[in-house]
Amino acid sequence: MPTIKAIDLYEGSPTLDFSQLKADGIEIVIAKAIEGATYHDSKFREHYAAAKAHDLYRGAYGFARPGTSAAADEAKALVEVVMAQGGFDLPPILDWEDNGGLDNASLRSWGETWVQTIENEVKRKPIIYGSSSFFREHELTSFDACPLWIADYGVAQPDTVYWSRWTLWQYTDQESVQGHPCDMSWFNGDIEQLRALCNLPTEPSVMPAAAARADAVDYTAREGDTLSTICLRYHVPLMVCARYNLIKDPNVITVGQRLRIPMPFVVRAGDTLSAICDAHKESVSFVAYVNGIENPNCISVGQVVYL
Repeated sequence: MPTIKAIDLYEGSPTLDFSQLKADGIEIVIAKAIEGATYHDSKFREHYAAAKAHDLYRGAYGFARPGTSAAADEAKALVEVVMAQGGFDLPPILDWEDNGGLDNASLRSWGETWVQTIENEVKRKPIIYGSSSFFREHELTSFDACPLWIADYGVAQPDTVYWSRWTLWQYTDQESVQGHPCDMSWFNGDIEQLRALCNLPTEPSVMPAAAARADAVDYTAREGDTLSTICLRYHVPLMVCARYNLIKDPNVITVGQRLRIPMPFVVRAGDTLSAICDAHKESVSFVAYVNGIENPNCISVGQVVYL
């Protein structure tokens, strides 16, 4: 029986006290980031930041609008929005409920392009969300290599259609959370499997320092580069890289400009920011500034610090 719950939120969701979510068995917050290629959910930044602040695992999804915009544009827009807020825990998620008037073959092709674009951008298999009726009606048979988030209410076990197993199961849209009805899902696994899905170390307390952080990378800006595309290539948050290189305007870099791309360090049990900085010959104040850490004396196990 699953024990880990995931709540999904969007700008129309009720205001919740994130500090109380774990008491309800909720370990995952999945937030709507975009719809189509251009609409940004007005509460995404708030939801995503609050989840991080309360040590909850985070997911971010784009609501598909196949009849409105190109698949590659929607995928890249999702990556850009989420990377600007610190990047992905769960793999990127496609919320697929609308066929946009496309026939089944065209819709399948649209989805395949979205998936391939995500894989090219972040080197991860995205999660596909939808209902069994939608997948079956539109014969979406070619996505079983991606983790499935299935919506199926009022059943003992969900119908996984073309998948052999489910990763997330949205079992209701009426779960009472702090007195409000909310969408709720089960995660199909334990906390170690969740951390693995999030590309986090399963035993952070014994993770060797050499594996925790690669050396920072030197990069020379080329024709056509933007700081945003460089950060996407190296999977580094845009503002982290801008602060690291003392760039005042992240929209302005020049051909030939020398950049230093910081790499992630995963905080382990017993680590302090001071000890991490001493080991890597970095200034505590500078690393705190780069990472937006307000209190250098307060970091948590599993937190990613860029050095």
